[in-house]
Amino acid sequence: MSLYVPLAEARDYKINVIRPRYFVKKNRLELASDAHVVMNETFTYTFMFSAMAAFHLTEYLAIGVDSSLGINYKKSDAKLLKENFDINISTIYTKYNVNTSLIWSPVYGKYQLSSGKLIYFDTYFAGGGGLSGVNIVQPSKTKGADDKHILLSCMAASFGVGQRFYLNKHVSLKWQIRDLIVRLDQADQSCMPNKANKENRKLQRYFYHTIMFQAGASYFI
Repeated sequence: MSLYVPLAEARDYKINVIRPRYFVKKNRLELASDAHVVMNETFTYTFMFSAMAAFHLTEYLAIGVDSSLGINYKKSDAKLLKENFDINISTIYTKYNVNTSLIWSPVYGKYQLSSGKLIYFDTYFAGGGGLSGVNIVQPSKTKGADDKHILLSCMAASFGVGQRFYLNKHVSLKWQIRDLIVRLDQADQSCMPNKANKENRKLQRYFYHTIMFQAGASYFI
């Protein structure tokens, strides 16, 4: 039996996985829209919606700017504690973000389905900084009075990891997990300690993390 495949028969085989890069990002502008859910706020549901623009300098590096606005709802746990046990809880949640980031996409690959269709994707990491609006809600000590809301605009750092799945040469679906970090001073409810707190040895500064899961779509021009 011959070990060689006839030339005519060999032409019927298609190795679709082996081909040049299908999706090229260099010198292209990416426009995206995402929906976020904040995963680590104990007593508040926070949903955010964002718009993003990024210019891809190379296949691996891009510079992006994004902004997001949040909708906040108090969880039933906080309401039950107040109604049944008369316990008022001070809460912190994110209202908005404006961020600039450097995006690095080191991994580019593809899956081949049993039907032969290829799904192209890349994995990226993003890091940067910007401005974050943090709302501190202080419960009122007077029964029936409204809670006190303190909205702070703080400098923030952000780090994220995500993936894009390309539907064609212009559209992709994407997801990302992002950690947004701001520094708060609990003593005076500010982003930076005031003069009095600087002289206080028992400073109450801490890093506040907002961990978000994002999902959306992007369009490449």
